[in-house]
Amino acid sequence: MRECLGTLLEGRAGGACAASVPAYDGAVDVSVVLAGLAGNALAEDGAVPVPADGAASPLRRHLEALCRKVQVASELRAHYGPRWKKDPSAPALAPADWPLAVGVLAAHGAAASDDSEVSRGLALKCLNAACVALDLARAAGAEPGACATLDAELSALLSALGDGLCSRAPDPPSPAAEAEPRAEAGGELPLVVLAHEGPQARLYLAALKRAGWSPTDVLLMVSSVHGATGKPVGRWLPGGMRMGYAQRQQEFANMHWARLIAKKRPGLVAGIAARLGELLPGSLAADGAAMLAEAGGPFEYAAYARGCERVLCT
Repeated sequence: MRECLGTLLEGRAGGACAASVPAYDGAVDVSVVLAGLAGNALAEDGAVPVPADGAASPLRRHLEALCRKVQVASELRAHYGPRWKKDPSAPALAPADWPLAVGVLAAHGAAASDDSEVSRGLALKCLNAACVALDLARAAGAEPGACATLDAELSALLSALGDGLCSRAPDPPSPAAEAEPRAEAGGELPLVVLAHEGPQARLYLAALKRAGWSPTDVLLMVSSVHGATGKPVGRWLPGGMRMGYAQRQQEFANMHWARLIAKKRPGLVAGIAARLGELLPGSLAADGAAMLAEAGGPFEYAAYARGCERVLCT
């Protein structure tokens, strides 16, 4: 894909990439941003920095904004206001610039900066956006030969990556999860838990595990459409990739308010934890706060049952 991106740059007016992207808070010239993103993709490592303490780099923020405009708005304009705010007077992106947008997204999707969940999530987002952008490029009148080349390159890239991009590395156990269950009862329950992503399902499984119990299986329902927009999620991606991408999107949507409240209203969460402790039986009564933290953090459903299956549903 890097070679394809280089060819696209050579055939583009100006024919050069940029050393960096412009500031995220200023007015956005999409052709300039694409040149900067292309420069990063063609660099030695082609990595996108993982944000530290929520402070994402301008490069990463531009890349995520580009994905958003393609996937949610289903369009790209020639320029935007600061932070990619829509400018109603801006013309549509020139057809000649669309292939570069597809190439930039695909190249970054192929080069996650490391094996972290954050990097794999961005890679899936970029690959899905590249597939959507290719359809939009054709509709915008982009050069057919360039689109055909990108189609072949993108198909080969997706086949090469396979489902490996979606395989999650085991999350390091939290201190709470490492603690031995303190209740005397325990064992395997001969039942299948039908789970829908959210705090309730997570707390239920966390409470069972702390009591020493685990169900035989967890069946996690993953929605094929976005909960807020109703649009199909990742429908251009191969099966395994789509499942992983859809699961991440569902987690972000369904856990958004729980995580925001935990961050903005710690006093409220402390009160909930105290009340939860009153309701828990016996020696589990001290686990209220730890259970809330466990449910709100990285959560691997397979760690709470002997088996875990995911099913894509509407």
